[in-house]
Amino acid sequence: MNAETGRITEPLTLVCVDEDEHVRRALKLLFEKTPMKIIVFTTGRQALDALEFQDADIFISDYFLPDMDGISLLERVWHHDCRIKRILMTTIVNDDIRLAAIRAGIDRFVEKPLTIASVDTIIGGL
Repeated sequence: MNAETGRITEPLTLVCVDEDEHVRRALKLLFEKTPMKIIVFTTGRQALDALEFQDADIFISDYFLPDMDGISLLERVWHHDCRIKRILMTTIVNDDIRLAAIRAGIDRFVEKPLTIASVDTIIGGL
């Protein structure tokens, strides 16, 4: 319950999309230690389908997905609900990807490999 409003507050829901099983597992382990609810997916389509039934507060996607690129996915997330905070992760960083992320209005851009400190800073700043 929120002390200021007296309303019951739900934990934030974080959706992570990454093809790499090790990254998904690491993110899930990291965020399970927080009050956030975490849901992980392998493909953009799985994550988009889930948004039809599941609310999300934060959406983290890798750039390289098997069925679409992360920017396209995060743009579709925005069209579904523009209040969802969007974060793009990638191991390969170039000007084209950075510019596309900026044009798409993505909230944060993160280079892999991720560290606990970088993820905490990103999530804390949203």
